[in-house]
Amino acid sequence: MKRGHRLLFLPLLLLLLSCCDHKPERHRPPELIEESKMVEMLTDQLLIEAVIFEMPVDSNKQVFTRQYYAGWFKKYNVTQKQFEESLDYYFNDDKDVERIMTQVQKNLVQKKSALKQ
Repeated sequence: MKRGHRLLFLPLLLLLLSCCDHKPERHRPPELIEESKMVEMLTDQLLIEAVIFEMPVDSNKQVFTRQYYAGWFKKYNVTQKQFEESLDYYFNDDKDVERIMTQVQKNLVQKKSALKQ
């Protein structure tokens, strides 16, 4: 590539990269799950994932995973779409993520302490 073309290419590349840096507008889903419910759901989800992770290699993890998550959605009376849209909404904001995951961590610590008693 000729030197003149490289000099033209660099500003265009920087312009494109800077355009990708902004966050898209945040749209509230019509059936947004309340933040406190999301915290409980995510706490349970991490416990489900821990159970699945600890299953023996020869177990049928796919079947168990589908069953656990079907029960999980039913317990909280939400659809997968509703959960995913709410998760995308909350996790599109760094402050929301930090607040939610801090509470999830506190919940997990409390559950662990309760098991030790």
